[in-house]
Amino acid sequence: MKELCGSYEYLAPEVIRREGYNKSLDLYCLGLLFYELLVGNNPFEGLTPETISEMKGKPINYEKKSLNNTVKDLIKKLLKDKPEERLGYDSSLELFRHEFFK
Repeated sequence: MKELCGSYEYLAPEVIRREGYNKSLDLYCLGLLFYELLVGNNPFEGLTPETISEMKGKPINYEKKSLNNTVKDLIKKLLKDKPEERLGYDSSLELFRHEFFK
């Protein structure tokens, strides 16, 4: 699919780049949702679409966030810039084997 739709804060990098997307888009959004539920805001909240486009795919700053290392690891693995590098891309079992779900 190649249609650009949705809130800019939640768009995966491949959607913004108009490269097309598949189920891995949901993995990226899951990472954003985990972040937002645990921190209280979206890491891209309040930014312009242009700024968000520049930031997507770059590491998120977790320094001032009270997240444990297991949660940070899960979110980082879901928010990978390249869809095929996201945790769960090959199998959803891979995702649920993460330490976070134990």
